[in-house]
Amino acid sequence: MVLKILKVILLVTTSLLGVYGTTHDFRKRGKLTRSGLLAVIGLIFSAIVAVALQFVEFNKEEQAANVAKTELDASTARQNATLQRTDQANKTLERVLQDIDRGLRPITTAAVTFVLDLPTNTPRMAQYRDRVKHAVDQESSAKLVLFPQQSNRLGPRHEEEFASAVFGPIELHFEFYRKPVDPALHAGSDIQLAQAANAIIQNPPDLTFSVFTAALPESIPNHEIEYDTESGLFAVEGDNVEADRKSWRTTGSLLAIPDLEGAQLFITLHSFAELRDDSDAERELEGIQKNADIKRDVVLHLNGGRNCHITGLQRFKTANGDPMFAFVFPRGDDFNRLFQ
Repeated sequence: MVLKILKVILLVTTSLLGVYGTTHDFRKRGKLTRSGLLAVIGLIFSAIVAVALQFVEFNKEEQAANVAKTELDASTARQNATLQRTDQANKTLERVLQDIDRGLRPITTAAVTFVLDLPTNTPRMAQYRDRVKHAVDQESSAKLVLFPQQSNRLGPRHEEEFASAVFGPIELHFEFYRKPVDPALHAGSDIQLAQAANAIIQNPPDLTFSVFTAALPESIPNHEIEYDTESGLFAVEGDNVEADRKSWRTTGSLLAIPDLEGAQLFITLHSFAELRDDSDAERELEGIQKNADIKRDVVLHLNGGRNCHITGLQRFKTANGDPMFAFVFPRGDDFNRLFQ
């Protein structure tokens, strides 16, 4: 209000000085007259008032800017606090949804589909290879021929002890770590066997189970021998082979399918077949077993319906020479695509 009054006074004073200047002479014989002196005083007064008003205006603008900045900072702080609370709420909701998802999709059963490539171009497999080749050539022109291990016609006969030992039993031992570990350290290929065992004891897998290439007494035989007519080599194929429940172990950290995201899997091949009466045959058999390989994808059948296709396995050797394969489950959309 005071500023408005001062502005009016300045306007009136300036107007009066203008009128006053038109009706009076400010100089006479080169000197200021009394009227001129009054006009000068009036102009000085007007200038002082104008400068004062401008200073007050600048001060008000600065105060207004400071107030606006303070309000903007306060508003930004409130928005940041709101965003932070929203983010925390989203994370809490995500954890709740993950827990619900884990509860809806626990890993209760597991089965595996696999193909093991066996380097069977060895001397003691020659007779069996020739017999199968002769039988297949007469009946089929297919590149791959599948037949049950228990087949009386193409499967290993009682007297073909070496061939029977080659095809099993072989264990596929699955180990899952929710937090990935160094495959070389886990395999123990570059360190002593005792050190490798100690590393596993200190950091046990979060979930383990095994499947076998030979049917267990209580299970349905679902293994076949695959014969490649072009190479003359054999493989063992397991279709939806159930995990041995007696081999199932868990630490409680990996209980559901969502827990596999970012986890690490090791598959180690162990063979139990032995030919103790013939040391040369034993060495040949061990060579086949130690050089077995996993062909194509490994498919995990979880909970009787969720199929996970695993490809790109990295091959290692354990401290005792057994083949070991490593795989890290991806995250996000890549993880979800594994189960499509």
